[in-house]
Amino acid sequence: MTTKQLQIHVDDAPVPAVSALFDDPGPSRRPHALLFAHGAGADMNHAFMAGVTAAFVELGYAVLRFQYPFTELISQTGRRRPADRMPALEATHLAAHNRLRELLPSSPQVLVGKSMGGRVASHLVSRGLPGKALVFLGYPLHPADKPWKLRDEHFDQLFVPALFLQGTRDRLADLERLEKSLKSYADDATLEIVQGANHGFQLPAARRMSPEEIHADLAGRIHRWIEAEL
Repeated sequence: MTTKQLQIHVDDAPVPAVSALFDDPGPSRRPHALLFAHGAGADMNHAFMAGVTAAFVELGYAVLRFQYPFTELISQTGRRRPADRMPALEATHLAAHNRLRELLPSSPQVLVGKSMGGRVASHLVSRGLPGKALVFLGYPLHPADKPWKLRDEHFDQLFVPALFLQGTRDRLADLERLEKSLKSYADDATLEIVQGANHGFQLPAARRMSPEEIHADLAGRIHRWIEAEL
């Protein structure tokens, strides 16, 4: 396995370029490449992002992680910042997609996103970004404890298969409302429930799973879905 540190140029964003990490398993690489986007609360180097990436690579997937402008600025200044507005997020995500296509031009991309990162990917796909599939690690269907403010207005424009991994304790996705929203999804949408998990896929102490086991479980679920559906 090799890990490359990259800089991705971004037009129309608060920074001229963002950092990225490309993890490649080498000759054992599987056909699909994964573009893995972080959420609003943590950057690409967070233990969750790094752990799930390591599990993906162990399964044979090449993975590109990248920063959004606000986390790039946090890493440079050490000062907290709110998440960028959607146009800047989308411009950065698109630039990362194009960079992965340059790195692996023959590999179809599966767009994997933690929370906000998945939502950004889905907005791009709804407007024609050529992703092979979408994978949501905790889709943020609504703000915490406000299940009436839904973020599903574009589901009927998503013409690629999708996997939704959602925890039963996720305050950003009421499962009954998500099941109703998925009825409007334009392609095949699979909802897979992670019992006991919160929005960060943390489990109650009684479940007794280490972070490494949780990351491997999530990556394994995604791998099995890709193998079965794509």
